[in-house]
Amino acid sequence: MPTSAEKIATALAKIRGKTVDRLFFVDHGDHFQLFLVFTDGTNYEFYGKGEINGARSISRGDAETVRKQLARGPGKVVEIGKP
Repeated sequence: MPTSAEKIATALAKIRGKTVDRLFFVDHGDHFQLFLVFTDGTNYEFYGKGEINGARSISRGDAETVRKQLARGPGKVVEIGKP
């Protein structure tokens, strides 16, 4: 099983050159999530609790998909990007 650093390094190599459309930062109090949403309809999630971890892979889903996903859970969501 890959370490968090290996997962993040692999993902960063794959997102290099993509254009970020939106960012979603979610504060859960004791942990956080950070979604980078790209213009090609994909996204990548960082998360952590005192350390940063990354999702295993890049996911399909645009800003609306991520917005709907986050609306189902707790946490204060800050959306960053042009309207």
